Amino acid sequence: MLGTHMSTMRPALVLHATLIAALLAGLAMAGLYLLAGEPLVDRAIAMETAAHPEEDHGQEVFSRRTQKLGLAVGSVVYGLAVGLIVGGVYLIAGRRLPGRTPRRRVLALAGAALWTLYLAPFLKYPANPPGVGEAATIYDRQTLYLLFATLAAGGLSVAGLLARSLRASGVTARPAALVAAVAYALYIAGLWLVMPDNPDRGTVPTSLLIEFRAVSLAGAVLFWAVFALVFAAALERAAPRA
Repeated sequence: MLGTHMSTMRPALVLHATLIAALLAGLAMAGLYLLAGEPLVDRAIAMETAAHPEEDHGQEVFSRRTQKLGLAVGSVVYGLAVGLIVGGVYLIAGRRLPGRTPRRRVLALAGAALWTLYLAPFLKYPANPPGVGEAATIYDRQTLYLLFATLAAGGLSVAGLLARSLRASGVTARPAALVAAVAYALYIAGLWLVMPDNPDRGTVPTSLLIEFRAVSLAGAVLFWAVFALVFAAALERAAPRA
């Protein structure tokens, strides 16, 4: 009976911890973007409009105030969606993640998610402020970014399998991990060289781009840091009750 109770409760506990962590992480990311990112977006839009005064920019479908509200809501929805996916991965493969404690496994999973979903594609396709660049290339840019993220995640999974295979064949943990890490680094370097460049680099000043990309990077790091810490704490708190 105890085993049955544990098997039925564990998914509910993980889901509860995931929702709490994803909600708080999404709110934290939204707050940072509203406070530090949106002023940069306003500057970028003003510069883009001033650089092309002859173009008919038309009337905004949504005001900037509405867009900012949409950013906050979108950040929370994004957090919940991504958090549920990560929570599902932890539920299915948590015991196979590196680390001897749930906290370390959660940190490893969150670090992998941060790397594959943001940092790896960011190195090739860094973020540009909304409204900057040609509208005709937005789908190409999104496709390239998602493709890079997918390939990075797939390569990381293969690197993990390589490390496990080496350990199963008798290689100790550190050399196996080193070989897998080197192989993955070479794979990422190959992706960076082979994948097409950004089809639209934009025309805003370099200083503004650096500021916007720094805020974008900080938002991603903040999201995954909050998610990992809250998720791990919620799991540890729920474990005794289970």
